[in-house]
Amino acid sequence: KNALPAMPKRTSPPEVTSDHSVAPHDFAGLAQILKDGKFSDLTIDLGHLSGPRSVPMVPIRAHRVVLASASDVLRAQLEGTFGDNKDSWQPDCGSFGAWRWIISWIYGNVEPLPRDLLVEILVVA
Repeated sequence: KNALPAMPKRTSPPEVTSDHSVAPHDFAGLAQILKDGKFSDLTIDLGHLSGPRSVPMVPIRAHRVVLASASDVLRAQLEGTFGDNKDSWQPDCGSFGAWRWIISWIYGNVEPLPRDLLVEILVVA
């Protein structure tokens, strides 16, 4: 029989912050798979969006299930746009910087929201 190896047991419960959210370090593995691009099944092409040309606008390799679980809007777009198994997506609004921050946040990034992106991220989200 091919048994799966036992998962390591957590030695302590996850930290919960005062607003009852899980502490960010619990998402370190999720952020790492975004960074590595491992197991990704979707390319998000942001090259057509506006943004500082000093930042390379490389496509982001992401995971449909992660994006769909983070937002009802993204879930609807994933179900509609990707029903024919397209493996790439180009957002039709927002800037390169806004989408990079949103995607990074979905994967557990805890970097502060840049002030210059605040209104735009609220509109895009």
